[in-house]
Amino acid sequence: MTVRRWPLVVGYPILTFLAGGKFGLLVGLLVVVPSWFFTLSRKAFWIASLACLAAAPFALILQGLPATPVPGPGFGTRHLLAHALVGLAMALAAWAALRDLAEGPYDPNFSIRQMLKMRLFRRGPETRALDN
Repeated sequence: MTVRRWPLVVGYPILTFLAGGKFGLLVGLLVVVPSWFFTLSRKAFWIASLACLAAAPFALILQGLPATPVPGPGFGTRHLLAHALVGLAMALAAWAALRDLAEGPYDPNFSIRQMLKMRLFRRGPETRALDN
């Protein structure tokens, strides 16, 4: 584990606790522990986040759609599985994004300055034709 990841490993569960209470702490630990012990890649957390988001509408449908065009006040309390899946997806995406920021690009020789040069001075075929 790199030195830059230690603040994430310690701080992320604290932040999820502040955002979600006891269940937020549980989610924070469920996200950090596999990342730490099993050395899962950042891509795995992005994919898991997308999978949770994709499963949320199906959970909503399985728990029952409202009978009227306007859902009543009890609709949200009867559909907590979809709420939990979206919350988990956001937690996974936040962890993956924080790891992306902390660990930097996948290529160790690639710098932010090089990326900005590539984006600012990108030349497509239409601009190359004007040079001739």
